[in-house]
Amino acid sequence: MTGDDLPDDLDMNKFLLRNCRRWMVGQRGSLLDLEAALLTERGIPTPLALRASALTVEECQSSPERAAPDRGSAGRIGQERSMVLDGEPHACSARKRIASGALADPTGYCGPVALDISFLTVPLGLAAPPARPVNVYDILREGWRETRVDMTLLFFLDPNERHGLGSLVIDALLTLLDGADLVGARGGTGVPFDAGTYLGSDEWELGSQVDYIDVLAVNRTSGLALVVENKIGHVLNNPLDAYARRALSEEGVDAVLVATLAPQHRVAPEPQAAWHSRSITYAELRAQIRSSADLVDHLLSPVDTNQRRSLDLLQQFMEARTEGWSMSDNTVDAARIDEWRALLEKHGDAVSQFLTARSNVERTLRARVRRLEPLIDTQLKDAGFVVGWESHSGSKGVAWNAYHFPDIDWSYELKLSVKPEHPSIFIYEYRG
Repeated sequence: MTGDDLPDDLDMNKFLLRNCRRWMVGQRGSLLDLEAALLTERGIPTPLALRASALTVEECQSSPERAAPDRGSAGRIGQERSMVLDGEPHACSARKRIASGALADPTGYCGPVALDISFLTVPLGLAAPPARPVNVYDILREGWRETRVDMTLLFFLDPNERHGLGSLVIDALLTLLDGADLVGARGGTGVPFDAGTYLGSDEWELGSQVDYIDVLAVNRTSGLALVVENKIGHVLNNPLDAYARRALSEEGVDAVLVATLAPQHRVAPEPQAAWHSRSITYAELRAQIRSSADLVDHLLSPVDTNQRRSLDLLQQFMEARTEGWSMSDNTVDAARIDEWRALLEKHGDAVSQFLTARSNVERTLRARVRRLEPLIDTQLKDAGFVVGWESHSGSKGVAWNAYHFPDIDWSYELKLSVKPEHPSIFIYEYRG
């Protein structure tokens, strides 16, 4: 009972009892069922919690004589059992308000709650993952051969090709090079490339394997040449300086961009780094192409068979380069949505109560971790331990206080968990 000394024969850790900020006040045995007592907080004046008796709801409804303990501060509880909180008499009414959600505890705890979990028995359809679509590069096993990739790039980068996409692909590549260092005869010029000046142009001339350059694009009107070094499964050890000088030899060209295109970013070795404008990945190029508003227009209303087939080929090309693809079945999607709507229509309240209960439990777990934090800090300081970094957080049913000890380069995490596969309290340790 609040205010009583701790009995010597109490079968609990007294250190934890004396240092806990939250206590369950209740008659012995009442905390194990749905008649849990109220939560009180040591050191904080909470009239409802401090005055409420250690009675179950059933006992509050019985005779007043049962509510009066014999001694000490507990005697005041029976005398004030008829206290009023917002117009509702005694603690049991407040207890009912807590259970109904009208009065919330700071930790979200309001005692054990009977949940309707019948919705968990409702069978839900499992959407089978769609099979990987046909890809011409997979069939020909040409997905990673640079020459085939060079030829495909040449086709899509040329604004005047039969694909009907105009400058969409080369504009995406130029956009990714915005701000890159323009290259001159002696390497980087220190002048950043302004992509906006060149977007939308159809005056590009393209060639493949031009003096060993994988793709060379020249825009004589603007005086710019673009060197694309395509790296598929090889290291970047090409003579980029020679490629840049070859591009500068084109009539009307006074500035060059030297870009590498590969599955991963590539770094040019010294001394070739001075002639390397930027490294671009296929994933970046794919994302830039897909963000184009013009692409959406083409997909919605392809103008002819060539454009329709070219769009499909572009998709297959990017899948082969990035090993990524996406497919959706509107019929399956609609069925899943309707299934979920039907579930919520019948069990919506139960689902909401279940999610709220889970959130409250996790909030309570995080509150326990916060209460332990200053106690652990004091103990570590008293023991003379030096702590490097520390972390105090929680996620998905697990909360922790983590500490790194730089003297031994070892970390310990005190974890509290509501997951049945974990102990309720456990230590996780690791080096670093």
